[in-house]
Amino acid sequence: MPTESQLHPLKDGSSIEIFVNGLHQYWTDNDQVKRPSVSALTGHVDRDAFGVGMGYAIKQIGLGLDPRKSTKDAAEEGSKLHQDIQAYINEGTIEESDLFIKWHQEFGNKEWITSERCVFNPELLYGGTLDAIGITATSSQLYDWKTVNPDSWEKYGSSLRKAKDSAQIAGYALALESLGSAFDVDQAFIAYILRDGSAVEVEPVDLEWGKELFLGSRYLYNKLKKE
Repeated sequence: MPTESQLHPLKDGSSIEIFVNGLHQYWTDNDQVKRPSVSALTGHVDRDAFGVGMGYAIKQIGLGLDPRKSTKDAAEEGSKLHQDIQAYINEGTIEESDLFIKWHQEFGNKEWITSERCVFNPELLYGGTLDAIGITATSSQLYDWKTVNPDSWEKYGSSLRKAKDSAQIAGYALALESLGSAFDVDQAFIAYILRDGSAVEVEPVDLEWGKELFLGSRYLYNKLKKE
């Protein structure tokens, strides 16, 4: 299984190397046991997404399409957008895809300080890769990108979806705090990019609420793993 690593700068001027493998497991030189990701710890919260996905799959079958291919295509599309955003933040590269252009219309004028940054929580023992951190004159903002099928956006905008996504981004914020990261954040936002390129919906996240949800989700994950 391929392994990658990334240096994460800390407030004290040092840095820590964080490793991640193809199974989305994270570890450091100080803790070489492979730990679960933020997504793994929060994945069980979003049970309603299964119903949305199943409804979409049935629709594709009715149209004579393979829902597995549709899901794979959507995942690849989301990964491509993440790559395009990272290339823009790191190198200023402009892509011509509809999704990236829509994202750029919303966020092209922001100032960004990091993208696709590995994090690790040495106290709660999990890792993850946050999407981006931007700054303004008064705040440092954590962002998470989600691509969403416009046909299912209304159903996707459910309370459980909001809970799961808020818990996920709060898990990254908790890891930054525990790690003593040089990247401080005081606000968080989730940007939902509709897959037809028609809109970007940006939702603020209550980080304190999200942290409570994340800790509860992590507790349930650990209980279920032990049974």
